[in-house]
Amino acid sequence: DEAVVLVGVLLGDVLHARGAALFSGVAARVQDVTEQYSDKYDGLVTARITGQQEEVKRISEQLDRWDVRLEQRRATLERTYASMETMLSRLQSQSAYLTSQVEGLSSLRSDS
Repeated sequence: DEAVVLVGVLLGDVLHARGAALFSGVAARVQDVTEQYSDKYDGLVTARITGQQEEVKRISEQLDRWDVRLEQRRATLERTYASMETMLSRLQSQSAYLTSQVEGLSSLRSDS
């Protein structure tokens, strides 16, 4: 009976030691993975945040360039519209002049 108890105690000690070693190994691995993700200088989360910040900056710069282009296009269209209005005004003046000339010719014919 003492031999069985001794074997049981030894077996329990071995299993306990193996369990502790296994737990210690798992804990160490969890710590390593956690450090890989959470390191504030080169962790995976930090790298992801940095990448997203760079993407936001790039998009913001792109929007700024589009704003400049749109403003330039607006100014060009305003100049074109103003020029067209001036031309239209001149054409309307010419039309009025020609209409009066034609009416003058018509009245000369009528008088003859």
